[in-house]
Amino acid sequence: MLLLGKQNVRLTNDEKAKAYNEIVPIVQNFRRKHMPDDQKVEDTFLMLEQQLGYFIVRFPAKDNDVSGFHIEKSGFHCIYINSGHPLGRQFFSAWHECYHAINGQTGVSLMGDLDNDIEEYKAECFAGCILMPEKLVRQYIAVHSINLAFLKYTDIIKMQNFFGVSYSAIIARLIQLFPVHIKVLKQRYALKNLSRAKELEKRTLEAGCSIKLIKPTNDFYVSREFIEDIQSNFRNKRISQEKAGSLINLIESMGTKNGS
Repeated sequence: MLLLGKQNVRLTNDEKAKAYNEIVPIVQNFRRKHMPDDQKVEDTFLMLEQQLGYFIVRFPAKDNDVSGFHIEKSGFHCIYINSGHPLGRQFFSAWHECYHAINGQTGVSLMGDLDNDIEEYKAECFAGCILMPEKLVRQYIAVHSINLAFLKYTDIIKMQNFFGVSYSAIIARLIQLFPVHIKVLKQRYALKNLSRAKELEKRTLEAGCSIKLIKPTNDFYVSREFIEDIQSNFRNKRISQEKAGSLINLIESMGTKNGS
């Protein structure tokens, strides 16, 4: 999360490895409570809202470096996601913010901090492990007879679509699980560059996959339950009219300050 006075010093490989090893059992415990180890997440937003009780807010941020944030106000836990990012990244950002929420962390998550801030890196690891559980990744590779030493763009794109993540997220997860193939995997990163966006779109369509994951949605969305809970609490006199109004204004101000 964005902290005042934080130094932009890149994390070492040892620090990243230690952080990842700390996250793995946290994800295992989380999955045991909410989903099997070999089951992929079918609908991130629906699960976070209906099963885990978070309120989701999405709109395009003026600053593209902002991936999302978590806030807690008057007992309401709200996760904001930048809908100006590709949908695959939005799913990842949602679980990234879920990590901050379960750890009681608030603040703004910036893409530029992912390799500099240990908690941001842990949140990335959490999201990666939730969306791409090791058991299921290995199973997918075995079933599809994928040779990581000769990994094709089509393999990555199809895997990306299966797990519902961004192109770069698949590569990052494979590097975590199969570091022996890091040289080949890193060579495949370049396709994610904005300068090659048209090529990625073309290759995605040629692979018979949807381009939805690689496109921003730019939509404005607020969980219906968020407004309904505020209204219910007001009707039942659990919160005052002033408090209800301040919560509504909070959402509106988030859109005014950060949205289009």
